[in-house]
Amino acid sequence: MPKAKILVVDDEAALRELLTVNLEMDGFEVVKACDGTDGVQQSLSQKPHMLILDLNMPGMDGFEVCRRLKSDPQTRSIPILVLSAYSQPEIKKRAFDLGATAYMEKPANLVELSNEVHRILNIPA
Repeated sequence: MPKAKILVVDDEAALRELLTVNLEMDGFEVVKACDGTDGVQQSLSQKPHMLILDLNMPGMDGFEVCRRLKSDPQTRSIPILVLSAYSQPEIKKRAFDLGATAYMEKPANLVELSNEVHRILNIPA
C-alpha cells in the first residue's frame, strides 16, 4: 500500500524538520515547502494527500495559499490542516471560511497532531 504524501508548508526550518521526522516515523511520505509560493507549486506538482500549513509566512501567507488551493479544481479536494500560533477565534474562522479542514495551535502536541492527520486521512492510528 503506497504511503500517504503530506506537504508541510512552514517558513520555520526547525519545525519543518521536526514535523518531517515525526510524520515519517508514522509512515507518511513528506514533502516540504518553505513559503506559500512554494507550497502552491508543490501542491500542483506533488499532488499531496494533505497539507499542514502555517498561516504567518513572508510573501504569500497561509490564508492566500488556502484560498488559491481551494479555488483550483486540481487542488480543491486536498485537506488542509492549519498549524498556527494564532489563537484568535476570528483567525480560525477565516481559515475555515477559506477551506481549512482542521486547525491546531502551535506549539502542537505531536501525538495529537499525528492523531489529527490520521483522522483527516481516515487512516487508523
